[in-house]
Amino acid sequence: MGLIKYLVSLTLILVSLLFFVSCGANPNPTPNYTPSGGIQEKLGEAAQAFGRGIPIPTYLLEGYNITDVQFIQPQYSYGHVELTITATGKPDITMYITWGHVVFYLKPGSSDYKYYEFNDGNGTYGSIVNNDLGDHNSLRWTWIPGTSTHPSEFYEMVLSASKGVHVGELVNIARFVKIP
Repeated sequence: MGLIKYLVSLTLILVSLLFFVSCGANPNPTPNYTPSGGIQEKLGEAAQAFGRGIPIPTYLLEGYNITDVQFIQPQYSYGHVELTITATGKPDITMYITWGHVVFYLKPGSSDYKYYEFNDGNGTYGSIVNNDLGDHNSLRWTWIPGTSTHPSEFYEMVLSASKGVHVGELVNIARFVKIP
């Protein structure tokens, strides 16, 4: 029985690596990003308006930086934070961050969705859902940080980019989102 579990685990690892290599994603990303002083200041202002720390990616594709942070407060709804991630001559990436209290989370059943699961010990992640929207991908996931005092309080995050950014790279960025 132990050999079967080992072979299944090994097969899953190889399939995951093949997925990342085939889609142009880095199969072994490491955190490489620290925001500039100006962006850290904007993150602090947004955190104050948002009422809690702002999770940010600690891994970005080569040449990419967070270039803008906005707290957006619609009149009749909770606010959200929008990060603009850019690189010269490359497609922009946008990250949307909301905070919620959920009773349940439904996964869409469409074949245009793909699910990715991971947990790195910094909290509990919900399914990462890739919604193929034709000209761009929208990666949506929930995250209950390890510091949360209530399991139904969570961040919901979305990374959105044109098809010029491989979905595997969006998954890599999502894997390295932390509260600084």
